[in-house]
Amino acid sequence: FPVTIGSSSISFERAIVSDGSSISFIASGSGAVTRTMEEKGRDFLTVKDFGAVGDGVTNDASAIQTALTTASTANVALYFPSGTYLVGSSGWTGFSLSSKSKFSLVGESGSVIKVAFAPSQTPSISGTTWKLLFKLILCTDFDVRGLTFDGNSNKDVTFLSLDQCQRAKIIDNTFKSNIRSAQGLSVQLFAGSGNIVTGK
Repeated sequence: FPVTIGSSSISFERAIVSDGSSISFIASGSGAVTRTMEEKGRDFLTVKDFGAVGDGVTNDASAIQTALTTASTANVALYFPSGTYLVGSSGWTGFSLSSKSKFSLVGESGSVIKVAFAPSQTPSISGTTWKLLFKLILCTDFDVRGLTFDGNSNKDVTFLSLDQCQRAKIIDNTFKSNIRSAQGLSVQLFAGSGNIVTGK
């Protein structure tokens, strides 16, 4: 569209660029170096990159599992933008990661993972069965922070199960409405070492 400044007319055209590797990015601040937008965009992922909606109505379980697998394989942070992510359906066995390291699950303010349907019971240690929302097995050097986990009054749901994990940091999360019992916990630790858990 044309813009007239004084006696000069300048026309602006809308450009569509499909290749982020051709666009440069430089952060503000001394010592920043030039990178491509493609590189910058791969620093972290969000669950919405994989189709999660976070509207409290759409079931986001499948999209979140794909995002979890991708982020943990790439050793990057996975962000949950503000919203309510409804998860679970009949026969669903919860989220699962095994033998992954150096990844993060990070919730922005107002990000809630809400159980729509409790996971089916999953065999665990010593033959005891548990309803596990997130099963993390033999994972190392990862953190989960800033998320709210809402059990939606589903009985006996355990939000995070860490089985033989090492150096995990489960910090600044909120756990609610899972009606705790002997088989319903906020965070469950089996073996492992160097793990830190804080929250409310």
